[in-house]
Amino acid sequence: MSNSQEWNHLKNVRNLMMGFVACLPISLAAAPSFAATTGAGTSFTSISAGSQSLHSLALKSDGSLWAWGSNPQGEIGDGTTNNGLVPKQIGVGYTAISAGTSHSAALKTDGSLWAWGYNADGELGDGTIKDSLVIKQIGVGYSAVSAGGLHTVALKADGSLWAWGDNSHGALGDGTTNNSLVPVKIDTGYKVISAGGLHTVALKTDGSLWAWGYNADGELGDGTTDDGLAPKRIGTGSYTAIAAKSSHTAAIGSDGSLWVWGLNDAGQLGDGTTTSRLVPFKIGSGYKAVATGQSHTVAVKSDGSLWAWGSNASGQLGDGTTTNSLVPKQIGTAGYIAISAGVSYTVAIKSDGTLWASGYNADGELGDATTTDSSVPKQIGLIHDCLLNWAETHYADYFSPQGTQTVNLGLDFLRFYADTNTFLAVTSNDDHLLYVGPLSNNATLDLGPVSTWYAAAGCK
Repeated sequence: MSNSQEWNHLKNVRNLMMGFVACLPISLAAAPSFAATTGAGTSFTSISAGSQSLHSLALKSDGSLWAWGSNPQGEIGDGTTNNGLVPKQIGVGYTAISAGTSHSAALKTDGSLWAWGYNADGELGDGTIKDSLVIKQIGVGYSAVSAGGLHTVALKADGSLWAWGDNSHGALGDGTTNNSLVPVKIDTGYKVISAGGLHTVALKTDGSLWAWGYNADGELGDGTTDDGLAPKRIGTGSYTAIAAKSSHTAAIGSDGSLWVWGLNDAGQLGDGTTTSRLVPFKIGSGYKAVATGQSHTVAVKSDGSLWAWGSNASGQLGDGTTTNSLVPKQIGTAGYIAISAGVSYTVAIKSDGTLWASGYNADGELGDATTTDSSVPKQIGLIHDCLLNWAETHYADYFSPQGTQTVNLGLDFLRFYADTNTFLAVTSNDDHLLYVGPLSNNATLDLGPVSTWYAAAGCK
């Protein structure tokens, strides 16, 4: 089949797949290259679970952006409000991601800032209070971004700090309680930021820790429960990492020590008590990464081991139980490189690029094509490749195993079989498995929804 025939056939296939024409990231006039792509379940490099929310974002090494979970305000960014039970690709060319409560933000390689989802308080920064179901550009020149509960903070390449959205408790740090629908400059000299539910924490280039916003539970760490309307230095130590999500905060010192403060009703501080703390308290050493959820905390030590503590009602700690833990508990051995904690679930990436999740899953938070909670880490992101592999075997009469190539065109996963001019596909809009017949007739066979075949295919 010639390139033009191949491309015409592909256009027919695409049109059959629920009208996702506008979502393909290639020109209709250009013939695509049918080069094999990396397996769907590997090459993840970055992960972000929603702040007090139930959706997640992930990046792959090729800069592709993936999203799944709850989607009532369009926080997945796929143009719908349908929940996503498996990771779906929604863009390319990204370097940083952050999932907020019901909105999301990301940076592209050129430093441009993009946002989507809920916007009633101006958290998208586009000058409106209108939600966006699709990704929209907000600005340029950014180097970091963090989406919080109802606000967003970002850094520009010059170290300047910018914020927008809800400011009812001073989370923007501009000295007022006035919301802002567009980014406003707050200060300079920063290198790391983290937006919590209603507060913000940041590190300056000298490693000093600063915090502002809501403080009823001591999440600022300044020894009071008074809100802070402007950045305030916390302690005198030097830090390398910070994490704010709901009502508690964590930080890692330059020596690898782990410090926590704020609300502790479920043991999320990991100090062996359920007593909240108004100032940073050291609970361990040898850490290199930390993430705070709504009522639990996860961290990675320098040897790559995974540790978790706090609330465990949905199995978010990943220890095989639903029992809370008041102290850090080892969950996984060496190999973890990135972590993030959502409301009641945890997501993590191992050094081989595989993606793992545990905890609450009623809206597809775990991305495993089910809505069943899991109290142990479960590998996700394999569903498309696994099902296509299974379908090749189960429907072997339709396909020639030679010349099989996997093609990723934005939202649809396709395999083209050169010897028979046929395709296998998983559509991301309703996650159906499709067989598309040869060039001569374009016959389409709907093999049913992904969820139906998941167990039968043994995709775990």
